[in-house]
Amino acid sequence: MVRFPKVLEVVPPSMSEEEFSQADIAVPYQIVKRIFSGHGMDLVPQTCFQMWAAQGLVESNALPAYMAAYARVAAELVPGPDLKIPPTGQLPSNYLVFHIRRHRSFNESLAISKNEDRANDAMLARTINALTAEGAHHIPALVISDMDSYGHRWRSYLQARNWTVIQPLEELQRLPLTAGAAADFFTMAGASGIITSVPFRQGWSSFSAVPAIAKGLPNLVLHKAMSSTSSRYDTYAARAGARLPGFHFIGGPMARYNAVNELQAFVREMRAKLHSSGARPIRPQLRACPWMIATAFLQDSAPGLLARVLLLDASWTEDQMAAQAWSVLKVTCRDEVHRLPIQGKPDLQTVWKKLGAIWADDNGSTLVAKYLDDEGDWCTLVEATFADFISTARPQFPEERRPVLRLKLFSSTQHAALQEQDISSEPQSCSGAESVEAKPEEFDIGTPRSQVSEEQQFEVDLQAPEVTEEAEVKRRKVSEDWADADLELEEMLFAALEASELVQDDDEEAAAMVERARRACRDDLAQHLRDWLASPPASVRYEAWIDKVHPENASQSSSCTVDSRMYLQASLHRQLWNEIAAGCPRLGAEERERRHVPSAEDLQAVQQAAVSSGDPELRPSAPAEQDRQAEPQQRGEDRQPRAASGSPGIAWKDAAAPYLA
Repeated sequence: MVRFPKVLEVVPPSMSEEEFSQADIAVPYQIVKRIFSGHGMDLVPQTCFQMWAAQGLVESNALPAYMAAYARVAAELVPGPDLKIPPTGQLPSNYLVFHIRRHRSFNESLAISKNEDRANDAMLARTINALTAEGAHHIPALVISDMDSYGHRWRSYLQARNWTVIQPLEELQRLPLTAGAAADFFTMAGASGIITSVPFRQGWSSFSAVPAIAKGLPNLVLHKAMSSTSSRYDTYAARAGARLPGFHFIGGPMARYNAVNELQAFVREMRAKLHSSGARPIRPQLRACPWMIATAFLQDSAPGLLARVLLLDASWTEDQMAAQAWSVLKVTCRDEVHRLPIQGKPDLQTVWKKLGAIWADDNGSTLVAKYLDDEGDWCTLVEATFADFISTARPQFPEERRPVLRLKLFSSTQHAALQEQDISSEPQSCSGAESVEAKPEEFDIGTPRSQVSEEQQFEVDLQAPEVTEEAEVKRRKVSEDWADADLELEEMLFAALEASELVQDDDEEAAAMVERARRACRDDLAQHLRDWLASPPASVRYEAWIDKVHPENASQSSSCTVDSRMYLQASLHRQLWNEIAAGCPRLGAEERERRHVPSAEDLQAVQQAAVSSGDPELRPSAPAEQDRQAEPQQRGEDRQPRAASGSPGIAWKDAAAPYLA
């Protein structure tokens, strides 16, 4: 399925140390092992070289020559004739791969896995938004996921942000698993860059990491660490003694990896690769790209990161940055909500120009715009109140959110009705309507105002903030700004991750896991005992079974003594023996007498009875408490907890009867 370099054809199945020291032979084996077998540190060339150097297989100063040989042989690794699906002609010459892996091949708490997926989904959404601001959406995107639902979800997400999405090839679904893995390897290896989102395995996925290493591709790794465990890449970098080239991280320790710098470095490397291939360069949508990227990743950054990022480029002054900032003018007009973006610092002329574009009145009524101030009053927007509008009309959002300026438009007729109802600070009377101050006794609490027309009553209802907010939510359209909705969702997701009730769920699941393990252990021991009894053994004795199932707890002497802890009444092994072996027909009389073994407290009571009566027959044949506490590993004969050669005396059985019932 793969056409390997010629040097690989001379590699025997088992390589000697001398053959491993030849980089030209070891490199293709190292890459091919990823495609057809397991994974490990030997797949990363830097760490692999360090392991070989530690074993004396290569010279420690030969790393540059080894990496050069690795790059040369990796470039020769191309698909063979059996992997003509998908043909390379079906893919564009330049594309960006999103490798999204969510399926677990191991058991994990459902609550933990959901939280990991949500956190990494939010991080992936912010990454796509930041890449869009950088202009990377001009590169076709190919989503490779191990779950169809996730692949479909993120293809739709990219398309909604004007990305050109390469649809999945149906031919891959008909390939065997090994062939499909090899096809994915070469599909990723032919990309201009890879973005990896894996919420488990410390962010590591050899399916995308090894193609990036083999072909020298920039790889952006997204991993929202849910614990203090270091990422797999940190471990590899520590072994290699240097950071792995081409890898960039978002979600790692902020002391080492800054989200803004990491993404910009990834884009720079991708730009260089596209430039070398003659493809269309990546150009940012806005000049204020550092601000846009910092906004997208502010939740993953340390406090105050936004201020530092804005000053990364010394050529940008604060006035220039303010001029490139964006705000949203949210206008309610005739039961419809409009969101109008405004770039730069808002001014009254710009606002009126935006409002005039959506206002058209057939009756020639003039436009009146009102805003809700910090005291809950509707104020008219004019030149004198514009500064107050800017300072009070926006809600208090975190600093990473764009400011939203809210306005409500009324016609001159509607405005007069609002003035009549004492909404403005200077109430006026209208014809056909009575003033509130004229007859205050007629307007008791709970009395409907029949004098107000139906149209006026509707306009009065508009001023209730709770009704307005509810109506705006219901009228929200799909065309609204998705980025704001994403940020709201991310805030909810990260709040859920910190919820205290998850701790209780984890404790319950841990207890359930321990119980399942205990039952599985009991089932295995019970099956082992049944199989041993059916074998059949030479002697059906408790010590003989313990010697088979736990030879480390039984001596190898002829007496076959057993660790004294195995004789306790609460011992799982003793309980199984009493339940299962008691029905064996080959069980001797002595073993039947020893079926019930008293606990330590029972033995102490029997010993006290023996001392008080002076009858030596009352001394139990089972080990005494002081013998149980003695170290059984000191001498093999000291472990001897077996019964005497004969059956216990009648006096002993009568005295111990209350404890054996």
